[in-house]
Order: sequence, then structure tokens, then C-alpha cells
Amino acid sequence: MVYSNPMTMLLVILWVVLVALLVLLVAIHPKRSHHSWFELKQRGDEAAMRREQLLGGLIALKRLLELLAVAFVAMLSITIWSGWGVVVAMSVILLGAPIARISMVKQFSQKTYAKYEPTLLDYVEKVAIVRWLSDETRFSPHDLKLESTEQLLHLVESSGHVLSEDQQHIIRHGLDWHTTPVEAIMTPRRAIVAIKHSEMLGPLVLDDLHRSGHNRFPVIKGSLDTVIGVLDITEFLEVSADKKSRTAEKSMSSGPLRIESDEPLPNALALLQKSHQHLLIVIDKEGKTVGLVTLADITGSLLGKNRGKVVE
Repeated sequence: MVYSNPMTMLLVILWVVLVALLVLLVAIHPKRSHHSWFELKQRGDEAAMRREQLLGGLIALKRLLELLAVAFVAMLSITIWSGWGVVVAMSVILLGAPIARISMVKQFSQKTYAKYEPTLLDYVEKVAIVRWLSDETRFSPHDLKLESTEQLLHLVESSGHVLSEDQQHIIRHGLDWHTTPVEAIMTPRRAIVAIKHSEMLGPLVLDDLHRSGHNRFPVIKGSLDTVIGVLDITEFLEVSADKKSRTAEKSMSSGPLRIESDEPLPNALALLQKSHQHLLIVIDKEGKTVGLVTLADITGSLLGKNRGKVVE
């Protein structure tokens, strides 16, 4: 089709420019940061935080320009082609999105946008009407993506309207518990109450052990580095005549379990569950005894100490 009228030619050129602009706008997809707002604050990345706050206004501006481009394309189409202009405008609207998805068009659009994004963000921040579109009071930081334990703890501590203080306490202890080493809660070597393998389990000995506040004791042969078993005194609190002559070695359960001091508590709990035992001897890299840990110690560290109230 030949356009001899200079005005018509000018309108056609303007129409082509607007259609191209519309396609480029549709092809642009500003992406938000992969990091959550909490993570950006932790990193102190003020540039990324500013971008996140202004990006909403920039996206709103992009949509406004798309609407204006569609409106002007429709008016120019009708002006140039009269009745056929409606068909032309509808064709542009329907074909614009598929064309914008063409790889070459997308790459060009994104590359151009990336080049001018800092300038556009400055424009959004400085121009009053555009700044209104990105009003910070309507900005909602996205913290749904968890990136660290610290962020989860932050969410727990700020959820007072959902979680009670007791529930928050349990969650905090649970998160710490999974990375806590055995040595952090063990009874240290100097505080271990042990019994020699040759010790006679008479009433006085059992009474002394019971007064220590523990029910299970490592049985040693020489020193704490040679633990040969574990004695459970709950079976011997009522001592009869035939038991008075029994030694700790004959009354103990043999094969004590050992665990290295830097092992995390979940590993210690799994070991106790698998063996159906209640006490672990804690050793260092050289195999020397540095402490002991019980099932009660582990569960207490998971739930937190001094929980609940005793009713008299």
C-alpha cells in the first residue's frame, strides 16, 4: 500500500514506532532479588533494598505505558485505516505477546532495560506521581523464602500473634539443638560419679550412689578411661542377702556406648534409641573419657530446662 499524503506517512511511521515500543515493553520482565528482605538487611545491601522498594513503582509505570501504547495504537489504526483499523489494532494486541516471547526480542528488551534500569529507578524515586506508585507504605517485603536459621528465628520471634511464648521457646531450642555438640550438655569428667568394678553392692554403697541424684553409673576398671559397663541401681535399691556379695562388674550391663564430644545431639539420640540404652560415654579424639551424657540430658536440652511446674 502506497501512502502519498505526508501526514498519513507520518502517522504510519508513528504507528510502527508505537507497535515496536509496545512489543518491547511486553517483553521486559523486571525480576526481584532472589534473596529475601531479611537476608538483604543482614547483608547490609542498601542498593538492593532500595531497588526492591522502587521496583513496584517501576513495574506499575511499565504497565501504564503499555496501556497508553495500546490506546494510541488503536486510535492511530482507526485514523489510518478507518473501519479496518479495528481489525489492525486487535491483531497487534493479539500478536504482540507471542512476538515479545521470541528469544531475540526478549534478549534485546532485557539488555536494553538492564542498561537503563538505574536511571529509571532514579526517575521513579524523584518524580512525585511515579513515587506515589511505589509508595513505601504499600511496599510489602517478601520474606517467604527462608535462607538461613537466623531468618527462621527472626520469623519465630516476630510471630507473637500466632505462636505463644512457650511455643517460640521450644522452636528456638529445637533449632539450636540440631547443631549443638554433645560436649555442650555433657557431664564433664571431673563431675562424673563412677563405681569401681570390684566394689561390693552393699546397702551403704547403694545409698551413697542414690544420694548422688543419678540412677546409672559408669563402671570403671582402673580409671575413667577404661569404662567397662553401666550400672543401673534402680534394680538394687532393695538389697537382699544374696545380693550383698555381688560386685558392680557382675551387676552391670556390659558394652557401654561411646560417642565423640563433637558429635551433634541428634546423632547421640539416634544411637541411644537404636541401642535402647540411656547413657553414653563421651570421648575425645584419642579415645579418653571427657564426660558422659544421658537420654534425660538430651531430651532436656531439646525442650529446654526447668519446664513445667511441680504440683505438691
